[in-house]
Amino acid sequence: MAKVSQKQPENWKELDLPLNASSWSEEDLKDPDKFYEMTVLLNAQREISDKILDAQWETKWHQDKDAKLSVVY
Repeated sequence: MAKVSQKQPENWKELDLPLNASSWSEEDLKDPDKFYEMTVLLNAQREISDKILDAQWETKWHQDKDAKLSVVY
């Protein structure tokens, strides 16, 4: 692991999730760059959560299959 040369702020791990449109002010959203930032972050958050849910479902499915096969044998 790379050594961090600067001391990170105390709150560097804190995230206010999930993000939603109200995470930005109306004034922020008038700025095209901020609006784009919001769109990208909200879409990324959705994609990540979908992948997590898919992985959880796949794990559960495999566990259920393993349990059924264990009963048969």
